[in-house]
Amino acid sequence: MARKKKDGMRAKGIFSRNGRLYCIISYITIKDGERTYATKWEKTELTDTPENIRKASKMREILQTRICGIHTIDKDASISQFVDIFLERKRHEIAASTFRPYNDKCNRIKKYF
Repeated sequence: MARKKKDGMRAKGIFSRNGRLYCIISYITIKDGERTYATKWEKTELTDTPENIRKASKMREILQTRICGIHTIDKDASISQFVDIFLERKRHEIAASTFRPYNDKCNRIKKYF
């Protein structure tokens, strides 16, 4: 009879629990000027095998970009580039009727810089 694998870390951000694989996504949120670190566990519905660990790693990369944002901000970015990145992120988070005033304000800001 084969021994059951112990629960634990299988790869970077991949955790096994009760024979199933989970993706662990870490991200930072800023609320009221305070930085908060959070983790989110996503169930993959995959069993704990070496092939599925590779699949789960690819799934984790996709989830990481979806949760943490599409763009990373360059330290040397200009204010107009930063405003464009901000608008792109907000476009997916808010309703279209709310996005229009954001877009108008950001265009005014970009005029001056």
